[in-house]
Amino acid sequence: MILLKKLITRTMSQSFTGKFGTIIGLFSLMSLVQAAQFHLPPRTPGLQIGLVQQNVNGVPINCEHITIPGTTCHLYFPIDGSQPTTAEAGQYSGARYNNPDNNRVTDWWVRVFGGNLAVNTIHRGMYDRLLEPQMGFDNANNPVHVIHVNAAGAPADFERQFWQTFRTIAADPVGRVLLYRLLIEIRRVDNAGINGCCGDDVVLPRGYDLTRRNNCRSLEIRYSNDGCGFYRRGRCIEFDTYVSIQTSVLSTDATVTKVTTEEDNRDCDIALFHEMLHWLHYLRNSYRFNELDSDDPLVFKYPLRFYYGNVNELSVWGGDVDAEEIATILGVSDLTLPGIAYLHLIPHNAFLLARNQPGDIEIMLHAANQYIPNSERFLNGDDLSENLYRASKSQSGNLHHMRFGHVTTAIEPVSYPALPNRFQLAHQVVLECYRQITGNNVQNWDLVQNQAIK
Repeated sequence: MILLKKLITRTMSQSFTGKFGTIIGLFSLMSLVQAAQFHLPPRTPGLQIGLVQQNVNGVPINCEHITIPGTTCHLYFPIDGSQPTTAEAGQYSGARYNNPDNNRVTDWWVRVFGGNLAVNTIHRGMYDRLLEPQMGFDNANNPVHVIHVNAAGAPADFERQFWQTFRTIAADPVGRVLLYRLLIEIRRVDNAGINGCCGDDVVLPRGYDLTRRNNCRSLEIRYSNDGCGFYRRGRCIEFDTYVSIQTSVLSTDATVTKVTTEEDNRDCDIALFHEMLHWLHYLRNSYRFNELDSDDPLVFKYPLRFYYGNVNELSVWGGDVDAEEIATILGVSDLTLPGIAYLHLIPHNAFLLARNQPGDIEIMLHAANQYIPNSERFLNGDDLSENLYRASKSQSGNLHHMRFGHVTTAIEPVSYPALPNRFQLAHQVVLECYRQITGNNVQNWDLVQNQAIK
């Protein structure tokens, strides 16, 4: 680990600029996907006749309008397939809806992904006969349900356990935003209305093949007795029903002067949310997903640089980790938004010091102009994270501490209560994203013992 840390530090400091010049040369050949479309099937429960204009990224856009049957909950989906801002997604996904008929909203989301069978599997003896159009696509662009549960080799009741876990996510405001963004990615098609595509805000290499990405517009759930995992090549999520999955959360030492991590039980829905967030990242930009999932320290990776600058401190995670895991566990922010109060927590050397192409994103960081490559900029949805979902679940009284590790090896102890900036930054990303989604502040999840810290 020490040798790897020294190697990464040396190569990043000496070779990154030259290497990045080569990468920028590649990016200059990239093209922006244009004229995407989004349409819900005509028989979607609650689909209203006619389009409704809503602000999407601050601009009036025509949206398909859902009034969920039996409720006053309204959902809006931009017909250009764009991903709304975090606050807009909170408003348009039902995340802020919490009326007595809220269970119908949750069931609507379950039905969208698994059909009436999924709803009926949860509510035994209460059969749902609403229309159930198939929202996903198979490898030949044929409509299928988004999620199919394969119970082969699984314990009895596996399918019901999965859909009950999925329903827990669908009942949570942060979970609804995840499902909302997933559905946009799944049903977005190109200007011919045939093949799936990424959003117009995604920069891809010219001629980049989206076949594998599009094949993941429907997934199979398979039984696992060794934890959960998203496998893009297998088009599946492996799901473990074991209720005591262990993961690393922040905790103090016996003297309460240091913070490290210890293993704590992770609920099945937190594990599933984590894997579904990987799925969203892959559909959002499969090219970037593969880059973040790689071990190449010379590739510009926004989540790494957001927290670690030139990544020479990455070994504090205590074991093997990549940028995609950090993006999924911690999330990142859109630094171009006005009024962000935590820019001072970002490392001084986080981004580029010179603009490489006209589209690069300029950030005033520590009184110095820094730049983010256009192709690696923040995309709406990048602020979703496992920790955000943990904080959201904690609002109902069942506390879930902040995760800050990938493997079971404890991170290097750090000072407490004066925590390093990266911990404070990850916490602030959660607080801001939750506020934008729900319109409320996170309660009882401060970076103190017995709240976000165990």
